[in-house]
Amino acid sequence: MDPILNIAAFIDDEEDEDVEDALLLHILHDDERLGNRAIIYGRFNLQTMSDVECKNLFRFAKNDITRLAMALNLPNVLRIENVTCISGIDGLCMLLRRFTYPNRLSDLEPLFGFSGSIISKVCTYTLNLISENKSRLLLDLGNVAYLNYEKLKEYSEAIRNMGCPLDNC
Repeated sequence: MDPILNIAAFIDDEEDEDVEDALLLHILHDDERLGNRAIIYGRFNLQTMSDVECKNLFRFAKNDITRLAMALNLPNVLRIENVTCISGIDGLCMLLRRFTYPNRLSDLEPLFGFSGSIISKVCTYTLNLISENKSRLLLDLGNVAYLNYEKLKEYSEAIRNMGCPLDNC
C-alpha cells in the first residue's frame, strides 16, 4: 500500500475524493480473504500432521481418523454439487474440527485452505452423509447389542466404582 500513499501525497486537494476512492479500492482488492485460500494458506494434508497435532485439533489420533472414516462408510471422494470434490478424510477432519471446538468458519480457512462457505458446505454434506448411513443405530437402540439395559447398568456401575462424583450414573 506504500506506493498508493506516496502517489496520494502528491495529488492536489481537489482530487481528494478520487484519492479516497482509489485507496478504498486498493484496500478492498488487496484483502487476502478475496484470494484463493489454497494459494494463500496451502491445502490441508492429514499425513503431514503429527499425532499430537491431530489429537489437539480433532480429538483423535491420525490413524483413528482413518479408521473412523472407514467405519462411517465415507467415500474416498466427496463430490459436493456445484462446489468442489474433496477427500472423505478431509471432509471428516473439517467436521471433527467443527465439533471439537466452536470455531468461526473464517478461523478454519488457514487450516484447510478453503473458504468458510465451502467448509460449511463440506461439513453439512459430510454430516448428512453420516446421518444417512448410520442414523438407524440411534433410532432404535434396542437393536444395538451393547446398549441393552443390562449392559448399560454394568457400564454405569463400572463408572461409579471408578469414583464418579455423580450418584445417579
